[in-house]
Amino acid sequence: MAVLVKVNEAAVTALGQCLVTVRPYKGADPQGGEDAYLWVSQTAGGEGLSMHGRIREVLGHGGGVDLRIDITDQAPRRPLTKEMLQPYRDGGAIPVMVGLAGKLYRHAHTKVAELDEAETAFLASHFLSDEGEA
Repeated sequence: MAVLVKVNEAAVTALGQCLVTVRPYKGADPQGGEDAYLWVSQTAGGEGLSMHGRIREVLGHGGGVDLRIDITDQAPRRPLTKEMLQPYRDGGAIPVMVGLAGKLYRHAHTKVAELDEAETAFLASHFLSDEGEA
């Protein structure tokens, strides 16, 4: 499985890690070893889809979780922004975009959401080279 992590800001340490505190969205249960796609909220000055990594550690506390993520890609090779998702907020013909819009366009700025296989493949494609390698 993979998760989508929406935050207001995400800084990468010298060790190549990002530590974020988020709330699970719709029962999300992030686990160590899962792929994580980070979305930095544009309303907070971010650029949308921002980074990709793998969860190293999950620490739960009072309704939220701290995620320590080993960052493998610090920038997508092609953008995905709030404006690109906007037409799919209330439905549409592309299920992946509708699903991502529902998870990202509304609700809290700090959350973690489970991704289905199609959403994971779509987000992964933003970090792949033309030859299909990350």
